[in-house]
Amino acid sequence: AIGNWDKGTGMVFNEGSFDDIVYPTADNSKPVNKVLPLCQPENIEVTVGACTSDSKRAASFKVMVDDDGDAVCQDGVDVPANIDVDCEYSPSDSSAGFLAYILGFVGFGVGISWAVWTFLNFNNKVIKVAQPAFCIVFAASAGFVSLSNIFFVGENTSAMCMLRPFVFNIMFDLMFGSLFMKTFRVYKIFGNKSLSKVKVSSMDVIKTYSAVMSVDVALLVIWLVTEGMEQVKVKNTVQGYWEYETE
Repeated sequence: AIGNWDKGTGMVFNEGSFDDIVYPTADNSKPVNKVLPLCQPENIEVTVGACTSDSKRAASFKVMVDDDGDAVCQDGVDVPANIDVDCEYSPSDSSAGFLAYILGFVGFGVGISWAVWTFLNFNNKVIKVAQPAFCIVFAASAGFVSLSNIFFVGENTSAMCMLRPFVFNIMFDLMFGSLFMKTFRVYKIFGNKSLSKVKVSSMDVIKTYSAVMSVDVALLVIWLVTEGMEQVKVKNTVQGYWEYETE
């Protein structure tokens, strides 16, 4: 006895039974098995392609094959139709990615241009009244907040996972913090009930706000140290039970 045949499994050979078999082929090669078992879900192979410009991945299905390229089963479960699944990120050549780049760089250019203009007109009477140091910080930070859009485009690498919260949060803090610093300076001067002479330098206000901003920086550092801002791999299912991995 060299093995057993069953309608559900087809021919199952005993271990080592191939060694002494003489096949009725010209070169004594094993004939193609014409009686295949019924296909089960585990016999269906899924291939999920790379992200395309439409932010989709193509998922295709086929019956698994053996080393000779022949199907390992037939009939049984139906092979699912090919489908598209959503990407886990926005590719740079997608419409969303392209828009992020455009808005990011245009916004950055506008913010930096206003910062440079303010610096060049630093001694202008109107600019002086507007507290130019904080105006420059606001404009430059607004430019970098806009630029942070580009960090959300492309594959989710560990570097990007760290840059996204750090760049956006710190630049956002500086942008709105400059408005609060300007207001705080006015309050310190006009809230002076004793009407004594008060001088609040830009450095005095920056020191005060630095203490507030350090809270957000501390939270980011704790997040980085305890959980890590790094790429993680996630298993996804297609059609309910076929799995593929994304980052």
